Amino acid sequence: MAVSTAPWFYGAFVIACLLSGGIVAAIFRFGWTDPASRIREWGMRLATVLLSLLFVLAALEGFIRYVALPGATLGIGGRLWAQRYMQPMNSLGFRGPEPATEKTAARRLVIVGDSFAAGFGLRNYEDAFPSRLQEQLGTDWEVIVLARPGWNLGEYIVALDSHRDLQPDMVMLSLFVNDIESASGNRVDRQFAEVGAPGGVVGFLVHGFALASMAYTHYILPRIASDYWDAIEQCYTDPDIVEEYHRQLGEFANITHELNSELMVVVWPIFASMNADAPAYRIPVEFFRSRNVPVVHLGQELGHLPAESLAINAVDLHPNEVASKMVAGILAEQIASH
Repeated sequence: MAVSTAPWFYGAFVIACLLSGGIVAAIFRFGWTDPASRIREWGMRLATVLLSLLFVLAALEGFIRYVALPGATLGIGGRLWAQRYMQPMNSLGFRGPEPATEKTAARRLVIVGDSFAAGFGLRNYEDAFPSRLQEQLGTDWEVIVLARPGWNLGEYIVALDSHRDLQPDMVMLSLFVNDIESASGNRVDRQFAEVGAPGGVVGFLVHGFALASMAYTHYILPRIASDYWDAIEQCYTDPDIVEEYHRQLGEFANITHELNSELMVVVWPIFASMNADAPAYRIPVEFFRSRNVPVVHLGQELGHLPAESLAINAVDLHPNEVASKMVAGILAEQIASH
């Protein structure tokens, strides 16, 4: 359900609250004047409670929208966060600095991925692992990011194929466990469409009010999300889906070969479940290593650390500033050794 994220929508809500309060007050003040009526007395009390609650909710809505807006929330909360913090946007349409029109560094690294590579959840792009990696590599390298929240392997292929003119010396594929969605024929997307787009009254609230968006994400979504991750795990046990996943991984690798670029793969774990031998990690790792492609298995590299030290918060499992810096250091060492 499309609801505007513009400030006027919240302003209209506040005005509606004020008008409602004025109308109710006028009814009891001028339209119902019998002071002995117990119904009038209880009606005034109920109206006072409801209007007070309405104004408290309006104040909380304003606080969340303009002061304490969280990142990984569905609906309007996430959209407002992205509008405010997913900056800078370069001429390629991705979060990151403007790439040089001609290669000014000795080598160019193009990172292709989803929200992990885009630094979603981090208010400053400089804290994301691509920026930290640029710092580690120095001026001998130029790092360019082709990443967008919500992408998976199908979009990675299109992004790299349509930006061949960047002529990368190295391509880094940033893989997450749900990138297999495109190989499932979007079966998972269809099955869990209500997760990202609840309908009805709930959809109106989640997509119209940041307070509802945050409450839905924290208290309702985790119950639905567990089923979603179960469905993702099942994809890795389906031979047909795995075969298509291998085909797409191979297609991405073939594009890097056609570009005469080196390929390096980074496999991100779910921080709350870093079983390094799980099929979701093992299948892509074995696929690329069997083709002599260097793979950084972050489930092995970070598995000894507690999830809360790596994730942004309990709900947003994107890498935080500390994890991003650690990963950049690991990748810089791999690039140097490679």
